[in-house]
Amino acid sequence: MKIRRLIECFAISIFVIASITSALHAQGTLSGNATDANGAPLPGVTVRAVPTSDSTTPRYTFTNSVGKYRFSKLASSSYRVTFSLLGFLDKNYTVDINEAQPATLNAELAEQPLKSQEVVVTSSRHEEKELHSPASISVVSAQEIRDHVNPTPTEALKNVPGMDVAQEGIAYSTYATRSFHSVYGTDVLTMQDYHSLELPALAVFYGILMPQNMDDIDHIEVIRGPGSALYGPDAATGVVNFISKSPFASQGTNISISGGERDYINAGFRHDEAISDKFAFTLSGNYLKANDWALADDPKEDTARKYAQLALLAPGITSTQKDSLSRIGNRDYSLETYSFNARMDAILADDLTANVSAGLADISNGAAMTEDFGDAQIKNWTYDFVQARVNYQDLFIQASYNHDNTSSSSGSYFLPTGAPIIDHSSTYVAQIQHHWDPMSNEKLTYGADYKSIVPLSENTIYGPDDGHANTQIYGAYLQSQTSLLDNQLEIVLAVRVDKDANQASDIAPIFSPRAAAVYHIDENNLVRAMYNSTYLLPTEVDLFSDLLYTKDAFGFAAQGLPFAPVDIRYVSPYVSGLNFVPVTGGFNMYTTFAPGTAIPSGYAVNALWPVLDSLVVHGLQAKKLFVDSIAANIFSKLSAPTPQQVLTYLAYLNLHPSATSPYPFLPAANNQPLNITPVQPQHQRTFELDYQGAVSKSFQFEIDAYQTYYDAIRASTVALTPNVFADPASLTTYLIDSLTPKIGAANATALADSVVKTLAATPLGVVQPSGSPTGESYPDDVLIGTRSYLVNTISFYGIDFFSTYKANEDWSFDESFSFMNKNYWYASELNPTDSTNQNPFALNMPKYRASLGVKYSGLARGLALELRDRWSDGFKMYDNYWVGDVNARHVLDLTVNYRIEALNNLQLTLSVTNLLDNQHQEFVGAPLIGRITILRASYALPSL
Repeated sequence: MKIRRLIECFAISIFVIASITSALHAQGTLSGNATDANGAPLPGVTVRAVPTSDSTTPRYTFTNSVGKYRFSKLASSSYRVTFSLLGFLDKNYTVDINEAQPATLNAELAEQPLKSQEVVVTSSRHEEKELHSPASISVVSAQEIRDHVNPTPTEALKNVPGMDVAQEGIAYSTYATRSFHSVYGTDVLTMQDYHSLELPALAVFYGILMPQNMDDIDHIEVIRGPGSALYGPDAATGVVNFISKSPFASQGTNISISGGERDYINAGFRHDEAISDKFAFTLSGNYLKANDWALADDPKEDTARKYAQLALLAPGITSTQKDSLSRIGNRDYSLETYSFNARMDAILADDLTANVSAGLADISNGAAMTEDFGDAQIKNWTYDFVQARVNYQDLFIQASYNHDNTSSSSGSYFLPTGAPIIDHSSTYVAQIQHHWDPMSNEKLTYGADYKSIVPLSENTIYGPDDGHANTQIYGAYLQSQTSLLDNQLEIVLAVRVDKDANQASDIAPIFSPRAAAVYHIDENNLVRAMYNSTYLLPTEVDLFSDLLYTKDAFGFAAQGLPFAPVDIRYVSPYVSGLNFVPVTGGFNMYTTFAPGTAIPSGYAVNALWPVLDSLVVHGLQAKKLFVDSIAANIFSKLSAPTPQQVLTYLAYLNLHPSATSPYPFLPAANNQPLNITPVQPQHQRTFELDYQGAVSKSFQFEIDAYQTYYDAIRASTVALTPNVFADPASLTTYLIDSLTPKIGAANATALADSVVKTLAATPLGVVQPSGSPTGESYPDDVLIGTRSYLVNTISFYGIDFFSTYKANEDWSFDESFSFMNKNYWYASELNPTDSTNQNPFALNMPKYRASLGVKYSGLARGLALELRDRWSDGFKMYDNYWVGDVNARHVLDLTVNYRIEALNNLQLTLSVTNLLDNQHQEFVGAPLIGRITILRASYALPSL
């Protein structure tokens, strides 16, 4: 009883104390919504409530997906409430909170009249207004993302000034800024919340494999020039940072469904929930399916398909060979992808936050372009990542893991060869950064990075030993940002050093200095001057590739000849380079006509004469040569010529011939093979001068001029090993002299002419370099790869201009124009000794680009129209496998948005891309892009 009485007394005491405390500290609630000037809800608005009596105890929350917010358990007091959102002016209110009556406060935010006043984080790795950024930076706002239909995040970049976006399908596109533009991925460092989305080993970003739907993205920040001083050599050509929405800032559930032409279906969802004031999470997913445009016909693939059909008829073919041959040219244009993303945010203390995120994207099926190997059929290609971040005061720590998986069971393959694509590589990254302000006018940012790349391709990409391709890269940086003249002048100095620690690499440490000065003429006008020097490191593909490029390149097996097929292999010469060592009689030649035997190239005709006799007898179907039996018998009785009677010469396979002459050969200068130079980092220096101004709050513009210098470049893929050929003139003379006594001069001349047409065009063998990493395993194969050149400095300059004008609340305009003076260099400009023009250098982007956008929102409440005209001129393209001319294009896009308030702000978006159906190619080999119409419905389920 006593114990029971004690418990009852304790409970009563607690109740009384709680009642007294509640009475002394009455608590209330504050809720409401935030909208723009047109009444549209604004998700993600930061709402800050600070008691006027105690400014040290602020409270924060965010508007949810339909623009609503709510505070609970607020102590009775008068509060100063501030609403903040990127791209809008802050709004301040004062409101009284008490227990008796819940308070309501709605805010209408006005757009930031000057875009340059937006806060960015990418250019200096800490928050600053765009006007203070030491780099040319563009921002794609949340509203721009929300109001457009973009199958992948990459598409949201197509209106960024200075950014060249090339579309290769409904959901395939690549982009570049003022540098080399590839058909496969991009060299621009692409991040999601500071985490690099680079595919392991391939060292590119592939937009369709980004595991985010568009609802995940808050805004996008784009640095149009080099950012290597802070982000490393991966940022040599620019930086794109996709900034995600915080689950605290966008609570609720969003669903969207899109449908349109070409059987287009795109469905996505995003759910954000705050478990408490300290923890919140996000779950999102996306599914896309469509009937993609067909890629352009590939003559090399067509030829390979014909050879494969003949080879399938050969007796004794194995089931494995049948599978490989049946894949050649077997295309499927149905596109199907899906992705998932998850994130957890934790506020562990006022100055300590943590974040963990993970994502997965999968291309279930699709046909895509590759840079070196033609088109590929993609099946079940998966990319996934995990990222963890911690922010403590001015300290930032991050670790991440990227994984790329096209395992042997996935079924992906190269269309010209049928060879499987197998790669399940991983990248491990650790980063630490600290920010320190030693003085009021001085900011220091410094840090260190570590990256480990572990390729694993089951011997299909890097040869029989993947282990030699493992790479570790260390980097460290320091940036100083000094304000002078009462903050009117800002000086930024930065330096970074990176070291590729691969055991097979002797690349020296690379330094990336950066200098910038920002002079503020007044509050809204400034001039920037910037200098960046950096290197783009070779990738694992550049250093360690070893894979099949073309099967039976010369058609020997397909024509039923009794010789093993000669293949073309794409290899990397390692950083040490490879040399050709002369021997008596020329250089060592290996041939399928005499397997396993090294023959001096000058003795090739003499040593192979019985085989050449066999070729004459059989004839070469590919050359449609007819040799009757009498002539063959006469020819077979001729004795083998001496090396002095029939000479030989070396010639390199031309990988980019005209359509009428597949695989012609170009004679080697002075009949000497060209040593394979070591792979070099691509060195570039860039100067920029940028003026950013505002004539008024309605009109602002920016002019950004730059000049870039290259001292070392990574040229296109060429043949590395030369073939040996019989000299037509000496062979003809020998045959006529030998045959005339037997069949007369006229018959001898006719027969010699027929024979020489075949024999002089037949590759007798291939000269291999000493110590070739693959020549020992595949001595008969022709080796191709990428040559690096140290060049006499080449340069180009350009200008990016863009402006925005808001005429009134209904009408707004934006314009952009980009120009570069040069985008193609002939081989003789890079290397005066190269007369073959096998190694030109192309940026693969137009010299001129322009865009004009018009937006109108005055028809009805909730209705907005946008019409955009995009124009690009034509250009010469040279991207390894893909060579040719790209024609100028003109594309008109229409977007209509309608928000239905009565249905909880259901948003309908109609997108008509290429409204006039101007069918065009944006890259050689890419499909003809036509019109596509898509209707999207986006609905936010209320959470309050």
